[in-house]
Amino acid sequence: AKSLTEKRRGNTRAKYRKTQDVRKQIKVNKEYDSTLKEARRTAFSPLKKEIKDEYERRHMLGKQAEVDSERTAKGVATWSKEVAKEEKRRRRDVPNWIGKGMEERIGKNTEKRKSTRKTCRGKP
Repeated sequence: AKSLTEKRRGNTRAKYRKTQDVRKQIKVNKEYDSTLKEARRTAFSPLKKEIKDEYERRHMLGKQAEVDSERTAKGVATWSKEVAKEEKRRRRDVPNWIGKGMEERIGKNTEKRKSTRKTCRGKP
């Protein structure tokens, strides 16, 4: 039979081994965490960069779409102004292309006609 001191030694050795195992496990866990962090930094950085680039590209496409729509709206506004100016110029220049005979008739029609009606009936 084992003596009491030998039993205690066995118990202390077992406890020591357990603590050593725990320490080793902690060390392994720390190493695992550090390697995981490193792996995340290195392995996923191209992926992160790719995601960031894709986000920026889509963001720029959105901005470009906005710019294009504003440019188109400006172009339409400019075009409509030019059309309005052209219409105004045409209306102003109408007598030039009507012809002299029509111009005289237009002038006659626009003049105020004097009343030919006699004001006093029966008296000349």
